[in-house]
Amino acid sequence: MAFGSVGTLDPVGDVNSWLWSGLSLASGQSAFATFIYSIDPNATGPLTVTSTVIAPAGTTDPTPINDSFTDSDTVTPQSDLAVAIDDGTTIVVPGTSNTYTITVTNNGPSTVSSLTLTDSIPAALLNPNFTPSAGAYISTQVGPNTYTGVWSGLSLASGQSVTLTLTGTIDPNATGLLTNIVTVAPPAGTTDTNSANDTATDTDTIPVATTLATTASPNVTLSNSSVTLSDSATLNPTGNIVFTLSGPGGFSFTETDTVNGDGTYDASLTLPTTGTVVGTYSWTAIYTPGDANNLGSSAPTEQTVVSPVTPSLASAASPSGAFAGSTLTDVATLTGGYFPTGSIVFTLTGPNGFSFTQTDAVSSGNGTYSAATTLDPSGTIPGTYLWTAQYLPGDGNNNAVVAAQIVTVGGPQADLAVTVDDGKTTVTPGSSNTYTITVTNNGPSMVDALVTDSFPADFTNVSWFVLLNPGAISASPPGSFGQGATTAAAGSGAG
Repeated sequence: MAFGSVGTLDPVGDVNSWLWSGLSLASGQSAFATFIYSIDPNATGPLTVTSTVIAPAGTTDPTPINDSFTDSDTVTPQSDLAVAIDDGTTIVVPGTSNTYTITVTNNGPSTVSSLTLTDSIPAALLNPNFTPSAGAYISTQVGPNTYTGVWSGLSLASGQSVTLTLTGTIDPNATGLLTNIVTVAPPAGTTDTNSANDTATDTDTIPVATTLATTASPNVTLSNSSVTLSDSATLNPTGNIVFTLSGPGGFSFTETDTVNGDGTYDASLTLPTTGTVVGTYSWTAIYTPGDANNLGSSAPTEQTVVSPVTPSLASAASPSGAFAGSTLTDVATLTGGYFPTGSIVFTLTGPNGFSFTQTDAVSSGNGTYSAATTLDPSGTIPGTYLWTAQYLPGDGNNNAVVAAQIVTVGGPQADLAVTVDDGKTTVTPGSSNTYTITVTNNGPSMVDALVTDSFPADFTNVSWFVLLNPGAISASPPGSFGQGATTAAAGSGAG
């Protein structure tokens, strides 16, 4: 843009040359022209402007030395470079990769073709690598964790931005904060008009790696009392611990404990008293943090083996001296079982293939159960008899167990009694008389009895007959005897 106080300004060829015409200057008068230019943002070197005045034809200029004047300015580029850095997160995990985006913006006015970028990366960022979006960035490590380099090959005009990507791996043992500081500077000869935005910082929190130590209840063999399985975990953050117990047959139990700092956290479960509970149980404990300062963790799976119990079965047989017709009894006492179910099978075996069986249901757990049988009064063979009581479990929590007792059965035993009576206390000579002899077996065994009768010598024409009561086995037929004694065989009952 150009304008003069008088006359006319016209470009000649291009806007870099102008012709000022139409002047009429008297002696002592002056005129001025104003030219307004925008300096190329890429301009370098001195900026020179030369103005020349030429007298019109026919007019002599006695002092031509002042007919030309040059203004020369040094070109000093100015740029407001601003830098920003961001990894898109505020929490980083040790052992994982991390990516920073470093953005440099030229707020003008001058274009820059290069710049210097210094990055003080955190010590915990291992194997750093820079990748520019344009140009070339070659960094040099100038300190333990500081890299600096010239970012060349740029043509960063006012309002434009370029990015530099920094990647690395966070040290698995890193703790505390992850702080990255980046600084940008213009090339030599260029002035940064605003130093306040030349440095940027990105700070992330590195959560504490938690260790979850657990202790599960030891292996256990069932007994006659309830069983509780437990797991305890020691931790020092906030959040919660989820305990899970899995077991046989798809069994599953979950308990969640709230974590409020230092302490030991427990979970427990009392196993049911019904159904099969034996098997291998596995405890898991998983910590979920309640803040950004801690990392989640889990404890190794711990197992608790629950084994079946072998209960005690004690038996007592009676009577101690048995014989035909006796009632034999076996009493079995079951103790120490884990809420047992099932049955107790009583078996009595003896000579000549004798066998007796009775089954009692075990429905009330540990306790006393019994079986009894009465021996045949007439067909029992003396000898050794064996009672066995076998507990057969109704679930997998208890093992089978057996108890045995020997019973000796002797020969038959019978309490025989005899009475004789003629129903009077005086008799008349020459008359007949009748006596009733009664034989009684008071048991318990059935036996053959031999009855001997010694009668007086005064008896003549003796005759007899037998009346058999139920149970009698045999007797001699009616007959007659001379003087002396007679015998008759009789079974149990009277004759």
